[in-house]
Amino acid sequence: MIKALVIGLGNIGAQYDLNKDEILTHVKAFSLREDVELSVFDVNFKFKNTIVNKYKCLPFETYAEIDFRLFDIVSI
Repeated sequence: MIKALVIGLGNIGAQYDLNKDEILTHVKAFSLREDVELSVFDVNFKFKNTIVNKYKCLPFETYAEIDFRLFDIVSI
């Protein structure tokens, strides 16, 4: 299992393809892979929760709780 983390859920992180069939963002691309466990963080908690619910990924509530050593891929 590959552990991936996306920090920042703006346009390229998660918004460009939020309501489209195309795959244009890191979150959607990672979420479609069965071999990836995806975690996300963004300072916009409301939007982060939207992404967590849509893509069934794991949220971080604060930046300080992230242990980068646990991830194989980090996209910022």
